[in-house]
Amino acid sequence: MQMSDNPDHASAGGRFMIREANGFRLEHSASIGICGYLLLSPIDPVNRFAELSHSNLAALGKELAFATDLIRRHIMAERVYCLSFGEEISSIHFHLFPRTQSLLDDYLKFNSQRERVANGPLLFDWARRNFESDNFQNVDVLNIIERMRSE
Repeated sequence: MQMSDNPDHASAGGRFMIREANGFRLEHSASIGICGYLLLSPIDPVNRFAELSHSNLAALGKELAFATDLIRRHIMAERVYCLSFGEEISSIHFHLFPRTQSLLDDYLKFNSQRERVANGPLLFDWARRNFESDNFQNVDVLNIIERMRSE
C-alpha cells in the first residue's frame, strides 16, 4: 500500500510533524525516504492563495525561509527545491525537497547523463519514484525529524 504525502494526513498522529507556527504546518514526508524532504501547508487548508488569510499570506515567506534554512543546516543540501502542484491534493502545500550532491550523482548515474547540471523537475520525479519508503520504519528519517524539532 502506497503511503500518502497528503499534508492533511502525512503527520500520522504527529509522528512526522516538525512544527506548527504562524498558521502553517511543517512536516516530513511519510512516504519518501529522503531525509529532509518536508511539506509546508496552511493549518487551515485552502485551495487557492486568494483564500489564505492576510496573516497567512504575510507569514508564508517567513515559513518558507525557515523551512529551507532548516533543511540546508541539517541535510547539507546544495539546493532546496520548492514545488507546488495541487494535482493529487488540491489544497495548497509546498514540497521542500533537499537536492544533495550525492542525490544528484545518483540521478546522473542512473540517467547516464554526462552533464553536471541537474534538471530539477526530472530529478524530483525520479527521486519520488525511486525512494518510496515506509518512513514509520526509517530510522534516519525519524532521527532527522527529532533533530529538526529541537530548533
